[in-house]
Amino acid sequence: MFILSACKDFGEPLTTLPGPTPGSSLRTYQNDILPIILQYGCFSCHGGNGGLYITSIAEILRGGDHGPAIIPGNANASLIIQKISPAPPFGDRMPQGGPYLPDSTVQIFRDWINQGAN
Repeated sequence: MFILSACKDFGEPLTTLPGPTPGSSLRTYQNDILPIILQYGCFSCHGGNGGLYITSIAEILRGGDHGPAIIPGNANASLIIQKISPAPPFGDRMPQGGPYLPDSTVQIFRDWINQGAN
């Protein structure tokens, strides 16, 4: 029989989410993401186009025909970031036909996702 008599503290767990980028604050869907979605008219296509609905975090997590639109804690692996970037992995860059989101606006999406997408 094996008995562990003490545990060693190995520091922070590997699953911690990155914090905000310097100069940013905690981002939320309601306060930061939804206003951008409204400004750029994203609902006109993503009220189900390609199976993707973006009216709530749960719908964004569920995703569309290509899988979840976001992976909380990992902006680089999130399809939404890939699709609003200059070289999307499939289809057109979003918003389709532009105007495209400025880098500072894309960074808001990145911060939100990397902070856990709440």
